This record gives sequence, structure tokens and C-alpha cells, in this order.
Amino acid sequence: MTQDHSGLLLHGRIGDKIVNHYSFYAAFSSDEEFRIVSGGKTLGTIPVSQMMTLGQRILFGGRTWVIETIDEEHKTIHAKPAKGGAPPLFNGGGGRVHTPDNHP
Repeated sequence: MTQDHSGLLLHGRIGDKIVNHYSFYAAFSSDEEFRIVSGGKTLGTIPVSQMMTLGQRILFGGRTWVIETIDEEHKTIHAKPAKGGAPPLFNGGGGRVHTPDNHP
């Protein structure tokens, strides 16, 4: 392992082979990706970090959608365009930012 002038640690040639191998697993969590489907057409994917419910409004592609069904097994959310009403609620939480002072 080496370190550059800014203090960044570099894993070198041997480390490169290890972390670029298909068997290397990252040690961080990520949100599950669900497909958004409307009228039989896949609109795209959305990361899901918290539980969603039927009838919930979501923002996707600059539009508001209402969740009709959720297929956990196939990671699919069936939605229809929302017609008026209240906008979706947001949890108000910000993203996680790593700083040298906040160690796990």
C-alpha cells in the first residue's frame, strides 16, 4: 500500500488485482433498486431506502405517481399518474456525508 502527497491511500498492484476481482465484495450498504411500471411500460428504476405503501405518492421523472401495487419478489412498483391532491411527503433527512471525524 502507498500514500500520495495528499494523504490518499492507494492499494497498489496487488491490491488492484484483489479489489477488481469479481469475488471482492464492497463493505457498504446501498438501496435496493425497484422498477417503476405504468400501463405495462417500464419507466425506469428508483432506489428504495424506506418502506413504500399502496396509495403512496412518489416523484419520478418530474411527475407525481400513485403506487398501485408493489411486487417485492420482482422488485417492481406499479404506479399510475396522480391527478391533483397533496404532493408526496419527504422524510427531511439529508444524505450521509463522510468526514474524517465521523468514524463508524
